[in-house]
Amino acid sequence: MVAPKDSYKTTLLFHLLHNSLEDTQETAVVVTPKSSLYSKSLFFGRYSPVDIEALSRIGLKLIDSYEELVQYLLDFHLLPSVVGTAPLILAIDSANSYFD
Repeated sequence: MVAPKDSYKTTLLFHLLHNSLEDTQETAVVVTPKSSLYSKSLFFGRYSPVDIEALSRIGLKLIDSYEELVQYLLDFHLLPSVVGTAPLILAIDSANSYFD
């Protein structure tokens, strides 16, 4: 998704993930740079109810460099042995920050 800065793309991403996971027991992982996560405001529950159970199944992986991202993606298939099941969705927030 491409949109101007501060247009709530991350909030929309989390709403989409929440809605995708709401009626399942599946999980999702959001990869995001640590620095960009702290500078964002997420708005939940303002216009629609939030299922905390579904929201709790969205994991965050804070990755700051391109090399770390590549290593994580290479090891992604190993996640089921670590967390019990592979995430249904892998989303990369602020993907442009990993590429020059």
